[in-house]
Amino acid sequence: MLRKIILIIILVLIAFIVYLAIHPNYKINKIQFYEENFVPIASLEKVAEKYNHKNMFWTYISKNLSNEVLTQFPTILSLGIKLQIPGIMHITVNEKQPWATFFVAGKTILVANDGTILSRDVDAKIENLNDMMVVRGFSGSVVGAKTIDENCLKKVSKVVTTIENSLQKGAYQLDFGANPSINTQQNNLTIYMDDTLPIKVGDLNGLQKKLSDLQAFFNSKKEVINKISYIDLRALGKVIIKK
Repeated sequence: MLRKIILIIILVLIAFIVYLAIHPNYKINKIQFYEENFVPIASLEKVAEKYNHKNMFWTYISKNLSNEVLTQFPTILSLGIKLQIPGIMHITVNEKQPWATFFVAGKTILVANDGTILSRDVDAKIENLNDMMVVRGFSGSVVGAKTIDENCLKKVSKVVTTIENSLQKGAYQLDFGANPSINTQQNNLTIYMDDTLPIKVGDLNGLQKKLSDLQAFFNSKKEVINKISYIDLRALGKVIIKK
């Protein structure tokens, strides 16, 4: 008796799966993308086109569509998918967040913190654009097809992290000088604070101490900051100001 019950349950499950697989209500007839910014909607629709008329449940469970989109578009971090019967897939595009703006070879390049190039022409929809770190000085050779050069990214990340850990919050620009080295600490870095105050850092050796000394100076001399023309940190252990 128990074997018959188990057999009946298995047959019912098989019939139900077949029903889901062949019923026209569960065939994809529309795929709708939402909240995309850096990836053109037409490009997403082109990738999704071949999944029309396929089973929506299998497409969702197998993640074939999701994996293909994530592989082709590295600016996308993840996809949120909701199914609507009959045959509609709603896909929310979760893109990587902008981290810094690189000015390279006359172009403005928006970059995520993993080095992924999000846009080669800054989109007006980026709300916090003015709060992002601005990076200048590198040649076009650091720009790949989809990412920024790994050594360049490491160098910039080190400076950004040190600024965030050492200096007060504010708007900063990084100017690495003409044709900076991406493989050594030898650079001619200048940090612009609030777009107006140049801070000459020089090479990156002792960067943590240089910026910590600078913040200590700011803490003790708040009243004179607006009167400074530039700050020189190139001599380790010294904060030299010019009014």
